[in-house]
Amino acid sequence: MKHLDLEQSVIKTSSIKFDFVLYNADFTAALTALLLAATGKKVCLIFQDDFMFSNVRYVRYINEQPVNGYKQKSTYSQKQLDYGATILNKISPNTFYFNKCYAISWQRNILKVIKDALTLKEIPPKANWQKSGVFADGCGPSENHIVRVAKAYRMNETRFYVSVFKTLENLGSIVIRYSQFTGMSPNGKSMYFRCNKLKRNFEVNNAPNMDFDPIGLKLKKRIFLKTPINRSPIKQPVYINNGKIDIYLFNRYDYFCISQQAYEYSDKIAAISGEISAIADIINESIDGAAFRPTDFTVQSVNTVPAGENPCVSLLKASDNVAKLLNTNKNPLSYFDKFKLVGSNFDFDPTPFNIIEYADRKYDEVKLMNVDINRFKTTVFDFGTEIDEIINNFYDIYRDFNDGTKAFLEAVKKYRLQHEGNGVQLTINNKQ
Repeated sequence: MKHLDLEQSVIKTSSIKFDFVLYNADFTAALTALLLAATGKKVCLIFQDDFMFSNVRYVRYINEQPVNGYKQKSTYSQKQLDYGATILNKISPNTFYFNKCYAISWQRNILKVIKDALTLKEIPPKANWQKSGVFADGCGPSENHIVRVAKAYRMNETRFYVSVFKTLENLGSIVIRYSQFTGMSPNGKSMYFRCNKLKRNFEVNNAPNMDFDPIGLKLKKRIFLKTPINRSPIKQPVYINNGKIDIYLFNRYDYFCISQQAYEYSDKIAAISGEISAIADIINESIDGAAFRPTDFTVQSVNTVPAGENPCVSLLKASDNVAKLLNTNKNPLSYFDKFKLVGSNFDFDPTPFNIIEYADRKYDEVKLMNVDINRFKTTVFDFGTEIDEIINNFYDIYRDFNDGTKAFLEAVKKYRLQHEGNGVQLTINNKQ
């Protein structure tokens, strides 16, 4: 029985119930599981309890390399990355959709530009930022800085993950969330995990003559900061890199948000405070009219995230993995031709514009209760057709609140507790 040496530790089992077990699951493994399930395979996906993200639709480039100027090993071309992004948008248009992002960088001399062109193949074009409406009134790029534009996307990782997990379960697969790996059986044929919330242990049995890899995920830290929207120096998503720190700036209904790229995980408040100060300085140096102090920002969340690639790369890797696992020349992504994740199955073409119209129609169901329209529409983008269950929750608890928006946010919280809780907990016995 062949064992593929994948970072995601894909184990082919002898189980009657499961064709594949994937554990220590990162984004590539979750998408591998989804593709396998879409082909008709029964999959068990095991992931760590803190492997979740904040409910923020952050902005990223489809291809990071030409924008940040770093030379990276890349297996996939821009065309392939664009294709991967198109598939992600197709299966979950309310959690992954396209956007432009403007990069502010130092004006480089001609030799540097030529070197970049040879190394990176494609440099994003300069943008006419005055006509593009990138900056707020009174703001613009600092002296000796230029603005470029490249293809980007917005993505809500939490919503995408939950949609993947629910879709897997709908396809007959199982998702298990564990708190910690607790050890191996003496014969090395089983792994033991702990779920602290349920105060239970569970066991995953291995297939004959195969070894488990108990190494856990390498986690990194990502910081999300926010400040009131009236302090925003931008109107369009912006990327800034000073050679050391990557940060994205973007607006969300009632606040201005900053997303720092992932760095080695640390939960020390002092380290976070120092990074906030550095981020404020970089923004002020890059954008005329921005005058931030560290105290202007609040920490919306500090997330632990897998140290992996962007989702477009992960999807392409997952496709390669599945082609090898199934020993087929057929493009596994073709199984997504008429495929939608749970919560994304609209009865219309779910472009961002059409989802806005859908949100308008849904808002009519709650507007008499004085729900904030911006928060409601953002929730529709995040949760898709699952908004119906949230609205039902809202009706049930509305009388307990004197404020429609507070009741609505509580309904969202109730939904998340119901669907993003402990996952499915069970003992898997491959001999059954």
